[in-house]
Amino acid sequence: MYGDEKVKVTNAYKYLGMTFTTKLGIDFVLSDVCKKGKKGVKEIQKAMRRLSSSDPMIFWKLFDSQIEPMLTYAAEVWGLGNVDQIEKVQTFAMKRFLSVPLHSSNKLLYGETGRYPLFIRTAVKCIKYWIRLIRLPLSRLCRQTYDMLLIQHNQGRINWVSKVQQILNENGFGIVWLCQGVGYEERFVAEFKDRIMSCYKQNWHSDIEGNEKYKWYYTFKDSFCTERYLSFITTTRFRDTLTRFRVRACGLRSHKVWFQTEISENSSCPMCGHLIEDEVHFLFQCPAYLHLREKYVSTESVSQPNWSNVRNILACENEPKTINLSKYLTFALDIRKKKITV
Repeated sequence: MYGDEKVKVTNAYKYLGMTFTTKLGIDFVLSDVCKKGKKGVKEIQKAMRRLSSSDPMIFWKLFDSQIEPMLTYAAEVWGLGNVDQIEKVQTFAMKRFLSVPLHSSNKLLYGETGRYPLFIRTAVKCIKYWIRLIRLPLSRLCRQTYDMLLIQHNQGRINWVSKVQQILNENGFGIVWLCQGVGYEERFVAEFKDRIMSCYKQNWHSDIEGNEKYKWYYTFKDSFCTERYLSFITTTRFRDTLTRFRVRACGLRSHKVWFQTEISENSSCPMCGHLIEDEVHFLFQCPAYLHLREKYVSTESVSQPNWSNVRNILACENEPKTINLSKYLTFALDIRKKKITV
């Protein structure tokens, strides 16, 4: 009899799509939701391939309307806690869409796509819910529960209320917490969202500029926004190659050393034997790609092969020049791949 009941519960779980656990935590449920989120990302990619579309606006619109609501469901309760699991789904979507390796830097991908972490959305949901709670009459059970948590918080216990106070204070809204209310809700929520987004951009800038590993990236990418080439390079293969080159994930020896997947002694060019296969050598110097360089790369850059010209060519917003650069990188890497695999 007990075995039959267990089967019935298992069947109910599969039918309803629910997860029951004896642990009072959200981690187990979130892990299940994140698996569904990653599966949904793959389905979006399949749909876009059937439509022969690579438009990033369409991809992220589908992500925000289909995947994000599932990931942030009931975030009013848990959204101020550890949300690393759902953030991994968004970074997974970035890497799948841009066709970059899984070891690519998340910070650089956020910079390329101009996407904000999902924590911002969950935090806004929590604040909106907090405003709703403090406006409820004292007769409501939800308001009584909030008052109980507030008393526990004042006694030194860490709970949901403590996290609300913390995020308000961190973003300069301590007076709102002291007053336990706001006058115009929509205006406050919009200002809170803008403030937390601005803080993230400032932290992103300081991390990129202050980290020695990312300083090269900051030389040609100093603004947090969606890169235009993601839209005007319509050939997915060319666009993905340019992205991998920009985030140092296209397989050059210097890139592998940068990711510490090879020792520094093995950084020479496999095509001509030059001591270091870096961006300067690959773009302007290696004789194996001379015919491509003459066709796709400007002569001004080739005449002065240095890091300054690498920066200029990557920061260039001229569409024809950027498209030609993506073609050069793609065809040159094809030649390199054939040479290595032979």
